[in-house]
Amino acid sequence: MYNKKIILLLVLFLFIFFTFPSKTFAQVVINEFSSSSSSDWVEIYNITSNEINLSGWSIKDTTSSLYEFSGEIIPVGGFCVQTVSNRLNNDGDRIQLFNSSSQIDCVSYGNGNGNFCGIVEDVEKPTGDQTASRV
Repeated sequence: MYNKKIILLLVLFLFIFFTFPSKTFAQVVINEFSSSSSSDWVEIYNITSNEINLSGWSIKDTTSSLYEFSGEIIPVGGFCVQTVSNRLNNDGDRIQLFNSSSQIDCVSYGNGNGNFCGIVEDVEKPTGDQTASRV
């Protein structure tokens, strides 16, 4: 009977772990961005010990897709910067990183354009020629 309880708890843990993944297990994260100029950009960072093929990955804001990757490789510990024209809102927005249809990471700033990754902004909105980054 004791072994059945342990097995049941283990199965429950694995079900929850794989059904509701946490952002802390993301392979690639949104590291820095600029939203205050006409050449807005988003930088992503590979935190793993393996190179990552970004085919099928995309960057989206609150309302639309900003960039669709097509075969770019991000090396171990490497960065990838993508320009997204003048698509990020200066007062605030939500930037999301997707692998296919699965959200891998999310950061919101300023007013979040009405949508936040959590309850409030993750970082302050950049002003002037500043960029915003996560630590």
